[in-house]
Amino acid sequence: MQSRRWALLISITILCILVRQPFNKVLAECSSLPDKINKNLGGITCTIDSGTYNGLDVVSGANNTAVLTLASGSDHLTINETGHLLLGQLVIPIGSVGAYVSIQATAEIKTNASLYVTDGDSDGYPSNLTLTDTATGKRRVGDMISLVALDCDDGNGTKYANAVCYTDTDGDTQYSMTRTSSVCQAGSCPGASANPGTDCNDDSSAVKYADTCYTDADNDTYTNGLSSATCVSHSTCALSTSSSASTDGAAVTGPFTAGLLRDAANGSDCNEVGTNANQVWVAGTCYYDQDNDNYGVAGTYTCMNNATCLSAAWGSIGTGTAYNYNFSNVSTDCCGTDANAYPSSAYCGSAMNACSAWEYDCDATPSEKCDTGTYTCTDPCSGTTTSAIISGSGWDSGVPACGAGGTKNMPDGAPHSGGTCYVGESCAQIDYGSYGATQTCQ
Repeated sequence: MQSRRWALLISITILCILVRQPFNKVLAECSSLPDKINKNLGGITCTIDSGTYNGLDVVSGANNTAVLTLASGSDHLTINETGHLLLGQLVIPIGSVGAYVSIQATAEIKTNASLYVTDGDSDGYPSNLTLTDTATGKRRVGDMISLVALDCDDGNGTKYANAVCYTDTDGDTQYSMTRTSSVCQAGSCPGASANPGTDCNDDSSAVKYADTCYTDADNDTYTNGLSSATCVSHSTCALSTSSSASTDGAAVTGPFTAGLLRDAANGSDCNEVGTNANQVWVAGTCYYDQDNDNYGVAGTYTCMNNATCLSAAWGSIGTGTAYNYNFSNVSTDCCGTDANAYPSSAYCGSAMNACSAWEYDCDATPSEKCDTGTYTCTDPCSGTTTSAIISGSGWDSGVPACGAGGTKNMPDGAPHSGGTCYVGESCAQIDYGSYGATQTCQ
């Protein structure tokens, strides 16, 4: 130990001789100083600037026992003119080749000298890092709690650190996710939180929960999948009555009273607004079958209340009638309001269909008569006797038009058919069995 002290003394003596030569001012950062513990310089170039104080301070009564060691060949300490190094001891061990201390003119090293800093409220946090060797109005560096965090209020011993606090500006008891304020306190956040909260919009107490929800404007439990809200009034989207698409701190518009859904899979609503919008939500290509005959009319309806056309009760035309939306028999019904009119219908009507046409089988050939049978009776026999010959049954004066009336006749028995002559009977004597009828058509 005695040899190390002589080595230090010799080194300092040589350096003191060297400072009599002209020196250029050295500027370098000194990350190791100041401190309140014993330290190795740490393999760096350290400069104490002109007119400043720096060093180490370990309190032992009135003494400073701090030791600064330059043990590495890259430990270089320079004290510029009028600079001051205060510590307990400066040690350069024998064998520390390359380590040096450069003391420029009017600079000094003071051993067993205390180092002081301003701490007006004695809370252990300095108001600045301007160091001195004067004790008046100051506090020993070795007695400080921190030499890094500066006191944000050096006149109040209960406040020393600027805490980053997450706010509750809207007073909904939920702290902001992102908005912060800097508060000078004893490391705490009164009325705020030191940790991020869950409030995604600290400007509105109506919305506070962050989630991706989709607007259901007509409240039919289906969304259009396009508009979403990221900040809602309830942790469950479906229960939320207000929402905001803005992020924390942005302007709030609303409130948004539409229903909300979390599941984007319900984003298929093809009608979110307008008349009866809450009755339709499924997009598809279906054909309108108002008369429920399982045949659709021309024109597609692409928004319904069921994914299966045949079971859809509402369509985009906005009516509430449970009309059928048929996909399989597309666009072939010739009269969508008459259940008797559809392709290949066998119905024969005595009046026009509901679409004012003589067309029931939808074959594009209107006015097809269903009853075309005729009845005839002739007196072909000659001579002294007269006998009648009859043929068929039906209209006896020609086939009438669709919907027109006429007389139909029937023979009164088999003997009058087949073209056989019967003595003593004429057409006038035969019971025709006539009756009135109306022509039907398809």
